[in-house]
Amino acid sequence: MKPNNALAELEKLWQKIPSAGASSAGAKKTKTKLLFQEGIENFSFDCSVCPKPCCENQAGINLLLKDVAVLKDNGLTDKIVGRYDPASKIAEFLEKSKCEKVPNEPGILHVADRCIFFSRGRCDIYPYRPLVCRTFPFILESAVSRDDCVYKLKVSSRCPFSHKIEEFHVAKEISPFIKGFMEAALAEQVECDRTLKLVAYYSQELRKISFSQYLAPE
Repeated sequence: MKPNNALAELEKLWQKIPSAGASSAGAKKTKTKLLFQEGIENFSFDCSVCPKPCCENQAGINLLLKDVAVLKDNGLTDKIVGRYDPASKIAEFLEKSKCEKVPNEPGILHVADRCIFFSRGRCDIYPYRPLVCRTFPFILESAVSRDDCVYKLKVSSRCPFSHKIEEFHVAKEISPFIKGFMEAALAEQVECDRTLKLVAYYSQELRKISFSQYLAPE
């Protein structure tokens, strides 16, 4: 594979796979519902006056395949540690679960409880930051019912501004600011789904496009 085209190769692989393995893997079709934490409609925060606990004092930042590809394309893969769980383990997980989460992604290396890319109070790779960083402090909390896959958009309790959500009341409309984060959170969930299915059912194809170092041996 030519350098600096990992993302393009990943997208190409995804396009070649009908439903990304859904038919062969016996994946369950589900309806998706999105709920909202009360008061989130007008929630706001200001990162410029925040101590940034999302970048410091945490165990690691998980990466989806798209995150890995972006970092590869920008020469930042030396900071990635860890591997995805074995394909067989993820496949078993997928067949038992409707709402899907990546069990064990590679993560950005942390030093002294700080993201290695966070220095001088700012992110050094802001244009290439992982999806989880793009959606914070908003998170999708999943809950499985018998027939549906239900997600609730919430504000992470780790955000110093999270207590302010109690000051807001349910509004008739969601602000454009929140809508942007909602779309980002849903996009992250799509990438999570793609990561799971590609690692579970197409690991050999991933190895062919230079993702071997992030895949566990079977």
